Amino acid sequence: MKKIIAVAVASAFAVPAFAADISVSGDVEYYYTNSDSSTVGSTGDQDVVVTGSESFDDGTTVTASIELDDGAVDSVLTIAMPMATVEIGEDVGTAVSKYDELSDKAEQGGIGSATGVDQTGVGIRITPNTGIDGLSLTLGFADDTDNAGKTITGYAAKYSMGNMALTVGATDQEDTDNEEGFVGLTAGFGPISIAYSQFSNFDFTAEEDKEVVGLTYNYGPGNVFIETGEREDSAGATHEETAYGISYKMYNVNMYIVAEDEKDAAVTGTSSTDVSKTIVGVEYAF
Repeated sequence: MKKIIAVAVASAFAVPAFAADISVSGDVEYYYTNSDSSTVGSTGDQDVVVTGSESFDDGTTVTASIELDDGAVDSVLTIAMPMATVEIGEDVGTAVSKYDELSDKAEQGGIGSATGVDQTGVGIRITPNTGIDGLSLTLGFADDTDNAGKTITGYAAKYSMGNMALTVGATDQEDTDNEEGFVGLTAGFGPISIAYSQFSNFDFTAEEDKEVVGLTYNYGPGNVFIETGEREDSAGATHEETAYGISYKMYNVNMYIVAEDEKDAAVTGTSSTDVSKTIVGVEYAF
């Protein structure tokens, strides 16, 4: 009887084993920007992500991640089932945002190829299993709390064949006629990767277009990269950015140097304003 009681007491105070696999990751980045004889230090990515994942006999995997990024906390719950994958959370963007940023090749600087839609409510993305090799389809839904709770819906479809992939998508906001469209194309040839991204009605703004091309060459311990793009509004005013440079990775420490040139023109054909920058940075990922 004494042994039974002792076992019961020990069991009550034993530390329970976690059913889920727990992991911690993140990165810390700092960089300096020199422009017009002034140098400014900045912080880049500063985040920690805690992820818990558990798999079940029917093929379903449930994953929860909590991200602390510059003092803000975001979370995502992902349920991957044989029939579909469902994502829900504060860090779940539009359907297009699952596939954008294709042309973001520069370590810092560059115009960027992310969607202009920055929804702030809890989002839901559903990616059904299409049963077609190479085809991925995603549907998105959210209430944008920054815009009086207007509903944002969208879709994105990606088809991959060999070393190439084509992505198309669109995002619509309630009571807005200007649907943001997206087309992306990627290709890889050994150590060379190239991407093209094009947005129409960027951020629901009529006749505002954005095009970005990015290219990287992996030379082993790092990349040589270039990213160039242009954003033009309905009046013909343009903003162009070109960023190129080289990175070198030692263990999990990535170092880079970037040269960036920005040009602004009020309308097509007018003289432009140029700004040149040099960016030097270091990042540690764990």
